[in-house]
Amino acid sequence: MSGTSQDDTGRICGGDPRLVKVEGDSIRLPVELWEAMDRPEHVGLRSEPGTDCLFVEPPGIGGVSLLSERLVSECEGYLEARVDGAIPAGEYHIVNYHPSYYLMPILPGGDEEGSDRQGFWESIPQYHEHLDPSRQDPGAHRVTDWLVAEILSSFDGASFLEVGCGAGRNLVSLRQHLSHAAVSGIEMNPEACRIARSTLGADVPILNGSIYDMSRLFEDSSTDVVFTSGVLMHVPASRIRSVISQMHVLARRAVVHFELHGPPHSFDFHRYPRDYSELYREFGIPFSSYEVYERGDFRTDTTDSFNHALLVCRCESPSTEHPSGLIARSAQS
Repeated sequence: MSGTSQDDTGRICGGDPRLVKVEGDSIRLPVELWEAMDRPEHVGLRSEPGTDCLFVEPPGIGGVSLLSERLVSECEGYLEARVDGAIPAGEYHIVNYHPSYYLMPILPGGDEEGSDRQGFWESIPQYHEHLDPSRQDPGAHRVTDWLVAEILSSFDGASFLEVGCGAGRNLVSLRQHLSHAAVSGIEMNPEACRIARSTLGADVPILNGSIYDMSRLFEDSSTDVVFTSGVLMHVPASRIRSVISQMHVLARRAVVHFELHGPPHSFDFHRYPRDYSELYREFGIPFSSYEVYERGDFRTDTTDSFNHALLVCRCESPSTEHPSGLIARSAQS
């Protein structure tokens, strides 16, 4: 990250234009973030009582308690505003919950983004997908029932691998609907793995490992259907090509993604909305269908921002249609 300086008016200049920076009574916002907020004249800042959560958003959303003055200057890819209120100084990553944007403080000595986020999900306590399935939200169970009964079951596969299986909610439903099928999962959170193994039984392989290393952990073309559900939304842009590529190398019949759909931004951190149809076209991987579920549809009700979407890719000939060489190229991107 480049250093910052001040011009002769005292404005903050330089630094990484993907970050929010607070210094004194000034806040620096990326121009791209301002444009994603529809270029407001004022910017709201909201804190959540009893937490260290801080959100930047158009004023008037969610009971804004700290309101900046008019955006007063522009410099090298960001705008500066004067802050009316006390905000901890420092630099913040931007987590996209449009129209609100959560500010996540940057910790000193942070790792590369992919490794940093993996460490977060390995250690996070009580995340809803890591709870025993019986304790998870009924809305999530409804989506699982649809995904398994109407989508995954249609492939008539003999084996299924869930990438980022959490505590095993989807795999439990798969076993109920397709008792003949072999199911397995990979999950980086050890507590979620423990719960999944306890729930599913010893005959279901649940691997505690990194989804970045799937090509080392599984044989090529070893599973009929490889799928994700709400997992790729946590994979940074620097790693997404490799993860998708590895899934295609493992799959014999199909790759399926049920993921967060929305416009990506260069400032995205921790939560990464995407248009997966555009991503697949960019990667040169043909796919069978892509459907976005509108607000009010039960398949999108489990998110408060953006939409969910389903991408289905039927792999007629994995060895030729999705060559393993794609992994080597993605590792260099």
